[in-house]
Amino acid sequence: SVTSSAGRPSDSLSLPASCHRPAIMSCLRLLVNLCLVSGVVRGDDCTGGVGGNRCGSWFSHMTCLGNCCHDDFNAWCCPPGDEWVCQGTFNHDTSHCKATKSCSCTDNTPYLVRSVATGPPQVASHSEMDFGACCPPKASGCGVGTSFTWTNQQSVTWKASVSLTNSFTLKQSLLVEGLEYTITLTTSYENGQTKSKSEAVQLAHSCKQDLFTEGTYVSQLGHVSVLEVPVKLYYKRCGVQSEVASTVKSHVLDGGFDCNSAPSAQEGSAPAC
Repeated sequence: SVTSSAGRPSDSLSLPASCHRPAIMSCLRLLVNLCLVSGVVRGDDCTGGVGGNRCGSWFSHMTCLGNCCHDDFNAWCCPPGDEWVCQGTFNHDTSHCKATKSCSCTDNTPYLVRSVATGPPQVASHSEMDFGACCPPKASGCGVGTSFTWTNQQSVTWKASVSLTNSFTLKQSLLVEGLEYTITLTTSYENGQTKSKSEAVQLAHSCKQDLFTEGTYVSQLGHVSVLEVPVKLYYKRCGVQSEVASTVKSHVLDGGFDCNSAPSAQEGSAPAC
């Protein structure tokens, strides 16, 4: 305790002689620096210990999974993702670890990240598609090879709402999980609109013949099913993942191919070449 010259306790605190003016300002600066160093060492870790981006101000310090931001007094973390960038000042978010008010999302595009079938596919229709070729007389090795391309048609439909977008974008091809058939989503989809895309087909055996005596049409008939599949779509917008129920409608080559040939000049038996 501090006592007065009369021996009574004093309510005022006497500073050491070294802290009397002009040294008092140096003492205060030293005290502030000690507090700041202590605060930096004690900075908040918002990564769960895995480490990340680190930054700070004079008064706070953060380690973030996303972008790390600070102004003169505060430090805070944006949500993970390159689309989130720092604003200039802290805007009184309830959490410094996920300060969405103090960061801006620069890309509001909803990106599909996963698609999972929630029920068996239903066959809406079935047809045949001819991938044949015209072969001239005396041709050798003419017909359809083991690899070719065909045009598939797809549509994705989901229930429209005020909060849900009318289109989805994919950064990479996405396989519909949980199906025996292969259905791949690509590029982007408008709600309910049909899109065409080229797909590669690989067969175990070719449909080719040799030594035609006359112009011949070599037919490679593929069996095509139009499938409707209930699918749950998972998408991310500004780093937040959501989901929506949808129906994917797609043409599928179901594996049955018939190789035949007929003279192209014979009316009704084959296309004219």
